[in-house]
Amino acid sequence: MLARVQKATPEPPLAERMLLPTKPDDLIRHADEKARAASAARLAAETQHRDALHRFQAESNINADKRRQYVAPTVSSAEVDALAAPIHDLLEAEHEAKVAAQRIRDDYQDEVKAALADTLHEYRGDILQKLEDLENLLSTGVRLHMDATSARVELPNKLPGASSAMITHGIHLLRSIVNRVDRH
Repeated sequence: MLARVQKATPEPPLAERMLLPTKPDDLIRHADEKARAASAARLAAETQHRDALHRFQAESNINADKRRQYVAPTVSSAEVDALAAPIHDLLEAEHEAKVAAQRIRDDYQDEVKAALADTLHEYRGDILQKLEDLENLLSTGVRLHMDATSARVELPNKLPGASSAMITHGIHLLRSIVNRVDRH
């Protein structure tokens, strides 16, 4: 009995496969908002602490000067210390929020690399193959130009004479660019 053979689904063209995976914009936006909120909370706590500390120091300096009239303190040393206490936790929360946002970006970057690695390798191969094909085509123009020159015949078109320059200045340059870019 003959077994049914399923035909493999053809792979979509390269141009259709060269697409970025969907970026998690909502996750990134939410993580960035959390990081901004954590930064704002830390800055607000630092500002309150700094303002209270400056008031405390200014009032202490005034009261230390015996020539001036005593000013009742508006903030105590304990209140200044109490305002400083949550800053460390807020710094940690801000750091964690920023790390979480960066982790989402890094995960997306890793996903892009994994999703496109084979496709971009194929893309590079296709470019190099097209350059090889073009170099072979231009080489026929170079041979024709050399044959015409040795036969002392003028060709009706100067394109075969320019083929050598196109290979040297075009194909080789493009190939070196592809190889240089691919290393990074």
